[in-house]
Amino acid sequence: MNLLFDRGWISFSDDGKLLVAAELNPTVLAAWALPQDLNVGEFRPEQRNYLAWNREAFGFGKQH
Repeated sequence: MNLLFDRGWISFSDDGKLLVAAELNPTVLAAWALPQDLNVGEFRPEQRNYLAWNREAFGFGKQH
């Protein structure tokens, strides 16, 4: 999962919801056994800062 995150294919909302890049083929999620409704739980404030940077850097937009 780190590879997908580090390359900008997935990210997470502050409340832990999995965000998937529109360009990612859904079969990749299946191959990695990642359900699209995955929620890893709420992140701590210091983690949220990094996640906000990650979402911006990889074009997930402000709606997440």
